[in-house]
Amino acid sequence: VGINKLKAITSGSFKLNVGGADKVYTNLDFSSCVDFEAVATKLTAAISKDGIKAVYDAEGNRFIIRAATAGKNDNTRLGFFEKADSGDFVGVLLNLASGKSDIYVGKDSVTQKKESLSDALDKLFNATQGFYGVYSSAILADEEVAELNEWITSAQNPSVAGYTITRKAQLESVNTNVIKKIADKDSGRFFATYNNTGDEHAGAELLAKALSTNWEGSNTAQTMKFKNLKTAGTDETITLNLAEKCDKLGVNYYTDYDGVSMIAEGVALGGKFIDETVGLDAFNNRTQIAVFNVLKGAKKVPQTDKGQVRLIAAVKQVCEQFVKNGFIAPGQWRGDPVGTLESGDYLDLGYYVYSPSYTEQLQADREARKSVPINVAIKLAGAIHSVDILINYNR
Repeated sequence: VGINKLKAITSGSFKLNVGGADKVYTNLDFSSCVDFEAVATKLTAAISKDGIKAVYDAEGNRFIIRAATAGKNDNTRLGFFEKADSGDFVGVLLNLASGKSDIYVGKDSVTQKKESLSDALDKLFNATQGFYGVYSSAILADEEVAELNEWITSAQNPSVAGYTITRKAQLESVNTNVIKKIADKDSGRFFATYNNTGDEHAGAELLAKALSTNWEGSNTAQTMKFKNLKTAGTDETITLNLAEKCDKLGVNYYTDYDGVSMIAEGVALGGKFIDETVGLDAFNNRTQIAVFNVLKGAKKVPQTDKGQVRLIAAVKQVCEQFVKNGFIAPGQWRGDPVGTLESGDYLDLGYYVYSPSYTEQLQADREARKSVPINVAIKLAGAIHSVDILINYNR
């Protein structure tokens, strides 16, 4: 309905049930109204004495009659516009008659208890387990930072968290500092970034960068040190003293080195390298998926050494992919013995997969239809972060 049709109304009327009693409104003159808001103002002038008002919702292109005071109130329970005994009925033009509008009963407001960070993450995890990185857009209090770390380190599925430090007090190596407490635990799963440029979420971009690796590619494994951030500003206030404090706790910072912007040092709180945490999680995840796909895709995998070969082949395929993407590389094994692999042996492939024979399996495990364990030893390719250059010269 256009405004001109409403402006033609000089003696409008309608009947409305308010709180169980019929109210009649007459002598409505819209001729001077220049827009729908003005019509709503005229309606409010006529009905306000009964505790209700009219508003025009421009977005929804509709008139709304509502109680002047929000909440549940039987005295302002409303019906539809009906024809009065005299005057021009405006209910149809205003789309407030039966069949042209809806009635909603008001309710009292309910005070909700503030949801804790861990409760929110629990609900999210219950709804979908398809997330790995967590970052809070809200500014967290110290106790909430600790709560986030506790959730991440105890999550059913491996997860990591990003966090932006803007207060210098959180760089101090004192026992009351929540960042130091997390660093001392050294989980390798909490990625903190110090930035004092006014960007409260520089840590979100570092987290996104860390999770952007395409593990299915070739030579795609990446360290976080030396990388550029596209949206975060470089913090030129980083002094040598601040850098040392950050390095001591495992806090990253984004600054200039002789005019070159880069992330330093690419670590989680405590000092573990971000790319190793994320890479190992990716390797473990893909290994589980590969073995599951064998079990799911086969009619059955027999509980024999021959059946075990199929599972081992799936694991080796993942290992080969992680050699291809640059996360695993040939090198000397310095860990504990695995199968026939001894500490000091050279891993020509970068990995070693061992599984005992089913002749050694306990009967209880066989009855439970378990496989014999598959042991995997992988040599991480690592990454070079610093170089000592010795220059000899002679005159």
